[in-house]
Amino acid sequence: MRIGHILDAELEKGINEIVKLGDHDETVVASEIGEYVVTPDIERHLASVLQRLEHGVRERKESNVGFWVSGFYGSGKSSFVKVLSYALENPTLAGTTAKDLLLARTSGNADLQKLLDTLATRLPVVVRFDLQSDRDAMKFENESFTEIADRALRRALGYSSSTQLAELEMRLEEEGQLDEFRRIYDGQHGTGAWERQKHKEEPGLDRASATLHELEPKTYRTAEQWALTPKSSLLTAKTFPARAAQLVDRRRGKDRPIIFVADEVGHFVSRSSDRMQDVQGIVEALGMELRGRAWLFVTAQERLDTVWSATGKEQSELPKIQDRYFFVDLAPKDIGEVTQRRLLRKKADGEKELKLRFAKCKEALRTHSELTGAAAFVTNPDLVKLNESNFLAYYPLLPYQVDLFLKIVSGIRDRGGVHRRTGGAARTLIRLVQDILTQNPSIRLADEDVGQLATLDMVYDQQAANLPSERRTDIDTVVAAFKDDPLAIKVAKALCVLEYADQSAGVGSSAAGDKGRAIVPRTIDNIAAVLHPGVDAESLAAGVRDALARLDEKGKVRKTPLGFELLTPAAQKWEDERARLRVDRADRLAHIRQAAKEVLDDISSFRHERGRKFSVDWLLDGRALIGGARDLRIEIRRPETGQELEQAV
Repeated sequence: MRIGHILDAELEKGINEIVKLGDHDETVVASEIGEYVVTPDIERHLASVLQRLEHGVRERKESNVGFWVSGFYGSGKSSFVKVLSYALENPTLAGTTAKDLLLARTSGNADLQKLLDTLATRLPVVVRFDLQSDRDAMKFENESFTEIADRALRRALGYSSSTQLAELEMRLEEEGQLDEFRRIYDGQHGTGAWERQKHKEEPGLDRASATLHELEPKTYRTAEQWALTPKSSLLTAKTFPARAAQLVDRRRGKDRPIIFVADEVGHFVSRSSDRMQDVQGIVEALGMELRGRAWLFVTAQERLDTVWSATGKEQSELPKIQDRYFFVDLAPKDIGEVTQRRLLRKKADGEKELKLRFAKCKEALRTHSELTGAAAFVTNPDLVKLNESNFLAYYPLLPYQVDLFLKIVSGIRDRGGVHRRTGGAARTLIRLVQDILTQNPSIRLADEDVGQLATLDMVYDQQAANLPSERRTDIDTVVAAFKDDPLAIKVAKALCVLEYADQSAGVGSSAAGDKGRAIVPRTIDNIAAVLHPGVDAESLAAGVRDALARLDEKGKVRKTPLGFELLTPAAQKWEDERARLRVDRADRLAHIRQAAKEVLDDISSFRHERGRKFSVDWLLDGRALIGGARDLRIEIRRPETGQELEQAV
């Protein structure tokens, strides 16, 4: 029986790694909501958010209208706010409303359904924007949060992306002249020309100016006058709410709720007190001016207090800022459940087969695959120790591998091996597991017999394209030198990706940041565990020990305080040079004496509490360091052997 036959999942179906807040494609959004895994924690967060929203929109008295959605890399912040915002907006997607698509993913909570139904009847207007892609794509690096939010609002309501042309549209619309302006413009440049061209300032500004001259010849006496007239905007965080309400009333209907969703606020603020103040200005103004009609969702990896501290602002101001937000903190522990439910569910006959295999081999499997140090990074304590339940849930992965794989892909991302917009960790991890199972033709674990396990060299093979070229070269040199030694190659690949696990930032346990400590100590037993090939396989420890010796002999690895380490060419060169260096005993002693003299020269005397000054004569191994007549004589002995130590004592 093949592994793929026991899995109850669409293994060949493509998975989009990146959740883009601005991707409005109906098929994509329907798929994202239809595949969204609502864990118990996520369902609880959804209910809390919807309760607050429904009460605030109904009562119209709420001034604290922010939602701060935080969580370490991979916790699914973007997915959470995107799915929720579509359920609130409730468009029909592929024949089903967004609200119903989401409800189908929940446990059937009647209160959750009632809240969504109530809010959907109020027809909220949702404005989404990503503070990375919006700024980067438009190349407006100095834009304020208010300006970005305003452009997103204009885009959502169908106004021009150009601030100048949008301001013109708004004025003409308010004066009742926009339809006539469009008629003249289209008459000059072709049917539908204004809607096609209004987002580009070239040639939009000049052509709009000529149209204004024809529309209002007494005001604009030449075709160039409006284009040449200096224009300024008085938009601020304080004036933005009234403008937003006015535009929504005009284009979508009176008094409809407005929900702003801003992804990556933490990245946008990035230690800038000015940007933090701008975000804060918007959420305060929306609350004070619109009182529960408008709301702001923001996402960040860090909690608000951490972001605030990084800006250098006064901590005494923090409580007031926190009052403006309701906090949703998503936990990375959900990633394992999401991955399991998307790809690793078992058919009934497959689960039966796995139970039999586990009962037969469980003690040996625990011994051979147990990972020392797993408790330091596994976010779910139930996955630290192997048992029947977690084995059945995560096979062909070992339970701890979900968090270990996550640390590896996070480390690769954080060290710059891959563009930081490559997916959230949840979706990247799902894609990694899917690639190991079916998508990578050199692996295709799903085609192997039941009993085989995922191993860390497979992670290297799948992630190799995301690694820096010099690291791939390191492995290529090992492959070339050990082409007839497959275990040595697997050991090298495992060492390579384990180093990235140590570099991962902000995932799981705080131990990830402990300097001088490996998340997974790279010992012989641990390397053998991460390469353990099958449920009923013998331990690889002896083979790994021999493979490491062969790699060491060829200068490919070395042993460090953190365990074994894959050497780069530069490190190999240094090791060779160091091995060639020889320092005799006389030179070593001379360096020691010089260093000791520099340290002790500053304490060659001291003054007694009664006022008398005493001089000190320092000796090292019986020889004077600082000579001259002294009141006190202090000798330092530095035995290098056991015999010398006994003599000194």
